[in-house]
Amino acid sequence: GVPVHLVAAAPFVGWEKAARLVNVLNVLIAGVLLYALARQLDLGRSWALTAVALLWSCPLFIYNALQPLSDSLALTWGVAAVWFALKSRTSAPWGLAAGAAFAGAILIRPNNLLLAVPLALVLGRSPRAWVAFGLGGLPGAAWFGYYNLQLFGQVFTTGYGNMSHAFGRRWVIGNLAHFTVWVPLLISVPVAIAAAFLPWLKRNPAPRLTAAILGTWFGAYVLFYAPYFCAGENWGYLRFLLPAFPAVILAGLLVAQNFRAVPPWWALVPVLAVQLFIGRELQITAIRDEERRYVLATRWLDANAPGGSVVFASQLSGAIHYYSDRQIIIRPDLMPPDRLALLQRAAREARLEIYAALFPFEITPFFDRLSAARWEFVGELPAVKFYRLIPEAK
Repeated sequence: GVPVHLVAAAPFVGWEKAARLVNVLNVLIAGVLLYALARQLDLGRSWALTAVALLWSCPLFIYNALQPLSDSLALTWGVAAVWFALKSRTSAPWGLAAGAAFAGAILIRPNNLLLAVPLALVLGRSPRAWVAFGLGGLPGAAWFGYYNLQLFGQVFTTGYGNMSHAFGRRWVIGNLAHFTVWVPLLISVPVAIAAAFLPWLKRNPAPRLTAAILGTWFGAYVLFYAPYFCAGENWGYLRFLLPAFPAVILAGLLVAQNFRAVPPWWALVPVLAVQLFIGRELQITAIRDEERRYVLATRWLDANAPGGSVVFASQLSGAIHYYSDRQIIIRPDLMPPDRLALLQRAAREARLEIYAALFPFEITPFFDRLSAARWEFVGELPAVKFYRLIPEAK
């Protein structure tokens, strides 16, 4: 789904700037759709604008908007699907748009099938809305099935393959604890706490259905990713939950609106300031410099290692393959250690040198694995060190 967006943008600004155009438009459209959804859920204009401000100041949303990641696009298509589905309750043809948006969300990330839970609550028992929803989603589903069939030989699959090994009960407690801490920090602590009280308000301005929709929207993503092995590794992996962040924002503001007719702007300013401060501390705008090191490391190899050299690389392997013409790239974590001697003999006979390009976390495992060889340090860039294998004497 993301490449389709880039293909659509490229004719207007070129491939170098296609991702920028997509991200800028996505941020703006996400704000418009969230405002419309907030109004559909009976939030006042000021509260709806507050919802947009909270989304646009969310460190995780900003972080995703600065690079070509799928999660912020998935958020936008998900908000669109829920909004269109809500409108279909009064006018069934809106179900066509809801189905199309749902299909778009799944094309962006297949796990957005989770949106089926809140959407089913929205569509309810209206046959006309369900038929329209199905017809709207049919073209996207058919294209996705065709795509899978051509690339993977079967309709019901994804490019991820079998991911069952990445899920397990042993990660649930740690991930849930991580979500409990970081979701409020990234969305706004007061808003996230308020969201938890939506179902229990005595003077609840939102119908019970609204609480169910917003609760299952966020809950489905939490339950799905709680057993995922890396979901609690660091704050950046909360991007898997990002498509459901609007549900928390809207729920929290519905509770706040229950007590005040308009937002207390004097309180909103420090809330947004805290969000921006958290983003600064997390260095969310440093992604360009962090990713640039891959290009610089590849250029270092091109300048200092002969073109035909063998290069050991794991984290850097994809960048070397993409940015250079090198043909011999070896993943040290995948090569059996007893093959090193064979590789050395082959390289010596072909008069090829052997290098290693390693990130800090790779250095110790690399030398532990290939401890029989003698390596010399030959260069360093930020976050990447380079080594050359000292040839064995004949």
